[in-house]
Amino acid sequence: MNFSLDRQPDNRLLLAWGYLLFALAGLILLWVYNCRAMLSSTDSLSLQNILAADCSHPFDTFIRIDFFIITVPALVWMLMEGRRLKMPYWWLYLALAFTITFAITCPLFFLLKNHA
Repeated sequence: MNFSLDRQPDNRLLLAWGYLLFALAGLILLWVYNCRAMLSSTDSLSLQNILAADCSHPFDTFIRIDFFIITVPALVWMLMEGRRLKMPYWWLYLALAFTITFAITCPLFFLLKNHA
């Protein structure tokens, strides 16, 4: 393997495209399933109903705990790294993780960090 420095810009471009691809996949796939859930639900989409439905099976609880365990340290790291690199609007990633989704926010952070 050749790890010469002259190939690094190509690697950064490849990484940027990969991060963008994952952000788009998060956007598309999560909204497809979000829309399917909204269309198939006979109950109101209150927070109480959503949380009750998510915990209907032990595997659902496993996924929720697994996601929480990885998301919290990742968000802390993203905020610290954003401040360290003096990225503009570094605080926005925390807000986006809870309003858009972490599946989109995390790859977007890596994409913008790659260009910082």
